[in-house]
Amino acid sequence: MKIIIRKTFLVIIAVFCLFSGSNGIGESFPSHFLLTGEFDSPVTFSLYAPEYVQLAQFGKERLDSLNRLLRHFSVTVRSDHRGSETVLCIDQEPLLSIQETQTATNGQNQNLNKEKNTDKNELTSFLDNQYFRLNRLMDDLYPVFCKAAELFPEITGKSSVALNFSGFGKAVSRMTIQFPSEYVSEHFPEELTDLCDRQSTRTDLQKLVFQGSQKIVLLFDQNGNVLRINYDGTVGVSDAEMRKISLVWKCLRSGDHIKDSLTIKTPAVKGYDKDNITYERELDISDPSNRKLKWDYQLDQKKEKERTKIRYTGDLLSGDMNSSGKIQYNVKGNSVPEHSIIITETVSEEKESENAGTLEITNKTGKIVTSSVLSGFSIGESIQSETQKKEQTGSQIIMTQDNEGITEETIRILTQKMMTLPDEDTEFLRKDIPDEIWKLLTNY
Repeated sequence: MKIIIRKTFLVIIAVFCLFSGSNGIGESFPSHFLLTGEFDSPVTFSLYAPEYVQLAQFGKERLDSLNRLLRHFSVTVRSDHRGSETVLCIDQEPLLSIQETQTATNGQNQNLNKEKNTDKNELTSFLDNQYFRLNRLMDDLYPVFCKAAELFPEITGKSSVALNFSGFGKAVSRMTIQFPSEYVSEHFPEELTDLCDRQSTRTDLQKLVFQGSQKIVLLFDQNGNVLRINYDGTVGVSDAEMRKISLVWKCLRSGDHIKDSLTIKTPAVKGYDKDNITYERELDISDPSNRKLKWDYQLDQKKEKERTKIRYTGDLLSGDMNSSGKIQYNVKGNSVPEHSIIITETVSEEKESENAGTLEITNKTGKIVTSSVLSGFSIGESIQSETQKKEQTGSQIIMTQDNEGITEETIRILTQKMMTLPDEDTEFLRKDIPDEIWKLLTNY
């Protein structure tokens, strides 16, 4: 339960907060947090007065009573490189704090919490394990391919070309690096890991098994920038799980503008499994009054008899004083019903380093809306001092990543607080409970 609460709001932060117009928040291009999930600047995100526009299981009267209760709730997430804290409040009174350190969910300690994190929801699992990971790999491997162009002259061929790639530029030269099987068996993956700067990606590369010859083709523009990367080879995580990898990657790196078009085909050497990916992304913040971020990630996956297709898209625009955006996550397969999550937002700058707006999250099964909730929210730099945090803690329940779930004491405190709300706003809770029983419940 606690992981779902924390992760759900961190997903929203990951999608929107650093793309806002606030000074110091939307300007962290080198790490482009919206794509990688990584950031340097601390940030605070708050949701308040949520209201269900639609909920499949409830009629209008029941939905109205639920919304009168929910308007008392708010959630604040504070996150930085050390970890995060999610605080649940009722009428601005902090009642539950969920704290998690960064080291417990990333890097070397990630596997330690696999069993504890089984309640992580589908979207956040996809972001952590696939989307963010792919973006980080692209950022780390682009310079690896660039460095490789100069390091293997004895197995490298060069030629002139004249190829135009719309939106990327014109290629004028080609470099082909052909790694023979014997060279691969003696020097891989070490030859590649030595070219990589980030330790986590070096670790990922060290786990790979390379089989047979490997081929890299690089196309350059007139300024020597890599415009396209082709890679072909047999790679796997073990001898029993090998894939024939075919990669075609068009790239643009220019100041505050990056653009990529990536196609990866990964048929299994034995059997019919595959994880084919097509991915396009563009982040252009060169014009502060017209920052743009778009992505379109498509995964076609087959594991034995299971076939799954995932599509994750985003389109965000940000100016000096406002921003708007929409993301959509869609899954369909032969063993699960098609379902989608759609997040839309509008933001305007309220004051320096803080923005506010509205956020709507819609869930669909097929074309049927199962839920749609609209909420106010604010985002800004996390400047709260430790003293302020202690003052706000009060009698709230503090939970950490070591807690297994919501405790009975937590439920008791939340229930007691809700029962003190005005009668009209507790109608949702009181439905079908006799008055005499309700009086007993509220007479603490």
